[in-house]
Amino acid sequence: MSARSEARKRFIEQVQQALDEVEEALHALFEDPAARAEIIHTSAVPEVVRGWASQPMLNWEGARKKCSSATKSCFIGIRTRDIVCILSLIRVSKGGLLTKLLFLERDKTDDFLKGRGFVAIDVILDVIAAYFNSAQIVIDKPLAQVVPYYEQHGYRTAKLVGRSVSMMARPAKTR
Repeated sequence: MSARSEARKRFIEQVQQALDEVEEALHALFEDPAARAEIIHTSAVPEVVRGWASQPMLNWEGARKKCSSATKSCFIGIRTRDIVCILSLIRVSKGGLLTKLLFLERDKTDDFLKGRGFVAIDVILDVIAAYFNSAQIVIDKPLAQVVPYYEQHGYRTAKLVGRSVSMMARPAKTR
């Protein structure tokens, strides 16, 4: 096994340990004892978004390429009611300094999830950041319409390109 494969395997194991820690919080947030976060294999991403009743807005094929290009990145899905209804792509920087949210989308037809998806992913990001000793959690290229929402959750503009927010960040919470 190559060094990169070994590093990726260790990364996935650490992320899984982090996901195991947030299970109880997800049960409470979604009012569903079966709700759980899981690592979604890159090859399963098209099947996940095809299973949604709403059309995905994001370029998940591009997300798959981004995931494949970095050792410390993976897709995390939140499963409720037997489907993965929230999908995200996270990446941890090489030195572990940053934990990044690169993609986040939910099945828009499920109004019960409105507002809960990001809260759940934010909890997951904090636990992952703790595992890798990340100082900052970063949202990469947020959609303009959700920037005010992220600001309500403690994220601040970290980088502008022209007049558009290119990156938002907040300090990682310590356990």
